[in-house]
Amino acid sequence: MTPQIRTQRLVLRGWHESDKPFYAALCADPDVMRHFPSTLTAEQSNAMVDAMAARWQYNNFGLWAVERLDSTQFIGFVGLA
Repeated sequence: MTPQIRTQRLVLRGWHESDKPFYAALCADPDVMRHFPSTLTAEQSNAMVDAMAARWQYNNFGLWAVERLDSTQFIGFVGLA
């Protein structure tokens, strides 16, 4: 189980299936991905979400999904890799 952290504005939480389209949009944006090796297809980003969720089960640490508390909007990810 992925631990959850709440701040005044954000929640760091486990990944939801509903995060995939938003994460795919981020990963397809060249400006967002300019410091990564390349942009990703939806299939690649979906596989990444599944892998990030699985790493929590295996390592007991990993990357959280980040959402705004005021809107529950997914805005990215943060954590330890």
